[in-house]
Amino acid sequence: MKREKFLLFSLVMFGMIFSPFDFSSAQAKPQQKTGNQYDAAAVIKLVTVRILDSLGRPVTTLQKENFTLFDNGKEQIITEFEVHTTEGDIRTVQSLDPQSKQTRVSSGMPRQFFLFFDIQGSDINGMTNAKEAALHFINTKLLSKDKVGIIGFAPMRGFFIQEYLTDDTQRIIHAIKKAKEVRPSDGELVGAGGDSVDRKAGKGTGGGSSTSMNTGSISTTTFGSADSSTNMPGTRFFQKQDFIPRMSDLAGALKHIPGTKNIILFSGRSVGSPVTSRLGKEFADASTPVYTVNTKNWIRQGIISLSVKKKHIYEDHPLKDLALASGGKYFADIEQIDTISEEIQNLTGNYYVLGYYVRENWDGAYHRIEVKVHKPDLEVYAQDGYFNPKPYSAYSDFEKELHLSDLLFSEHPSAPETRDITGGALHFYGGKEANVALLFSFAVDAKTSLPPGPVEFYVFLKNDKGETVKLDKGDMDLTPLDQKELGLYFLETLPEGEYKCRIVARNPESGQAAEGRIQFHCPGETDTTVRLSSPLLFSMGPECPLFRLSSRADTHETDQTASLKEIYQFFPKDKRLVIRTLSLDERTLLVVLPISIRTEEAPLIDFNVFIQSETEGEAFDVDGVILDVRELDSGTDIVLMEVALPELPPGNYRLTIEAKENDTPLHSVHRNITIR
Repeated sequence: MKREKFLLFSLVMFGMIFSPFDFSSAQAKPQQKTGNQYDAAAVIKLVTVRILDSLGRPVTTLQKENFTLFDNGKEQIITEFEVHTTEGDIRTVQSLDPQSKQTRVSSGMPRQFFLFFDIQGSDINGMTNAKEAALHFINTKLLSKDKVGIIGFAPMRGFFIQEYLTDDTQRIIHAIKKAKEVRPSDGELVGAGGDSVDRKAGKGTGGGSSTSMNTGSISTTTFGSADSSTNMPGTRFFQKQDFIPRMSDLAGALKHIPGTKNIILFSGRSVGSPVTSRLGKEFADASTPVYTVNTKNWIRQGIISLSVKKKHIYEDHPLKDLALASGGKYFADIEQIDTISEEIQNLTGNYYVLGYYVRENWDGAYHRIEVKVHKPDLEVYAQDGYFNPKPYSAYSDFEKELHLSDLLFSEHPSAPETRDITGGALHFYGGKEANVALLFSFAVDAKTSLPPGPVEFYVFLKNDKGETVKLDKGDMDLTPLDQKELGLYFLETLPEGEYKCRIVARNPESGQAAEGRIQFHCPGETDTTVRLSSPLLFSMGPECPLFRLSSRADTHETDQTASLKEIYQFFPKDKRLVIRTLSLDERTLLVVLPISIRTEEAPLIDFNVFIQSETEGEAFDVDGVILDVRELDSGTDIVLMEVALPELPPGNYRLTIEAKENDTPLHSVHRNITIR
C-alpha cells in the first residue's frame, strides 16, 4: 500500500466499551519496618478453637465467658469473640460488638483446605479411592469461596504443588484428577495445573513455548540452572525423598499463611507413633488440623508365595496419632466417603475464634497457648501455640518456596507488602517470530514499589484450559535503575484463545515482592481485507528503560527493544511508552498503529477513535490527526497518529481505533488505560 493512498483516509470520532485486566492483589496487614529490622507492634492475635461433646459433635452454643485463654502461662483478656457455624451450604458468623454488647451476624470467612495425596505411601487402588473421596467432598461439601490447594508427595517428584489455593471448582477437580507422579529433571518445571514445561525441548504441554530470560547487559540466569538461588517445587533441586522432614517443613511454612487452614491427608503410610505425634503437634502449632484418611484397607495373609489380600480396616494406626495431635480426626475406612465428607464438614465448619492483643516482635519466638472451657465433658481443640513472625531472611528454603508459590499461583496472595505491577497485552499480525507481546512496568522505588538491588523475576502463563504455557525465571540488578520506571516485555506465539499471565518480582534478600497479572484474548487469523494490530501508545515524560525477556537464551542483544522495534518501527526517544497508566495532566498521545491491507487495490478508509469510561459508561470524543505513514517490506505499514484526549476524571478507560469504509466496519483494536 502506497503512502499517498493514506492521504485519502480521514480521522473521525469513535466509541468503545471498557474491559479491564484483572490486577487484583490482596495485601496482608502492613508491617512496620526499617530496612530488614521490624519494630514491635500491638496486634490482635486470633485463635481458632473447636469444641466437641462426648459424642464427637461440634458445640456452638458457648459464650465468651465460658473461655479462659493463656499465652505463655499469662491469662489474656479476650477482646474478640466469634462463633462460626455451617449448616448445609450456609455459613454464618456471630460476633460480639465490643461497644454495643450486641451480637452481630454475618457471612463467615472462607475455609482453606489442602488436599494432600501421599502417592508414595499409597498403592494404585488406594490412590484411586483417595481421589474418589476427595472429589466427593468437593462436589458435595465445598462452600462458596472456600479455597482448596492440591499438594502431595511422590517417590521421584518429591513434594509437589499441583494447584495452589483457589476457589475455582473446575480447577480443583482438574488438579485432583491430574495429581500423579512426574519424573523431575534439571530442565523441567511443574506449575499449577500439573502441566510440565520441558526446557530442553523448548515447549510446554500447554502448547506454547518455554523460554528463558535474556536482557543483554543485565545479568540473568535460566530457571533451574546450577547457579539459580531459588527453585520451584517439581524440580530436581527441590525434590527430597524424606517424607517426615518435608511434612515438618510444610507445617513450619503454614505458620505464615493467615486464616483457618485444614489438611486432608490421604495416605497409607505407617510410621512410628512418637514421630507422627510430634508431627501432629507441629501442625497444631500452625493452627492447621490434619484429617487423615487411611488409603490402605487390606492386609496380606498366608505365606509369601501364597499370600492374598483381604479386607482389613486399621482402627488403630500411626495416622490416628498424627490427626489427634493436630486437632483433626482419623478415618480408617476410605470407602466410607459419605461419612468422611460429612464429619470433615462438621468439624471444619463449626468453631470459635478468640482474639486478644499482643506485642508482636519480629524475633520468631514461640508462644505456648492454652484454652480452657468451664463446662464439663467437652473436648477442646486449639492450636498449642504460635511463633512470632520473622524476617524473610530467616525463612527456611521450604518457606521461601511456599512464599513464591503463594505469589505465583494464589488468586489473592497473602504475602505481606506485595506491590502492584501493571501490564497489558498487544496482538499483532505479520510478526516473524511471535503474535503477542506482554508488557509490564513498575517503579524502582524503595517507598512505593521495589527498592534498587537484586530481584528475581518469575513469569507464569496459562491458557483457558488451565495448561501451563510458560513458567520461567530470570534475575536482574535494579541498582542502576533507582527512581526510574522499568518496562519489561516478552514475545510469544499463541493460538487463538483466552490466557492469563502473572509476573512476580521478588527481592531475594528481603522477600519484598511485586505482582501483576493480565487476562487477555489472543485473536485468530482473520479474512478481513484490513487488519489492525494493537497500537503502541506514547506520552510526554522521561523515556522508560525497556528490557526484553528473550526467547533466545543465547542472544546478546545490545538494543534491548530491537524485537519490539522490528514490529512497530518507531520508538520516539523523547516520549514515554504507556504500558497502562497516564497522569491526569497528560492530554496528548502518540499512537503507533500497524495496519495491513490484503488487496491490491487499497480501500478508502476512515479511522474512528473514541474513549469510554468503565464505571460511567460515558463515551468521550477523541480528536486526532495522521502524522506519517511508514511502509514496511513485510506488507504491513505503520500509521503514526497524534490524538488529543479530553479532560477525564481518574479511572479505567478503553481507547479503541476502528477502520471503516463507507460506514462499514472493517476491523478494530483497543488498548486499556488507567488515568491517575
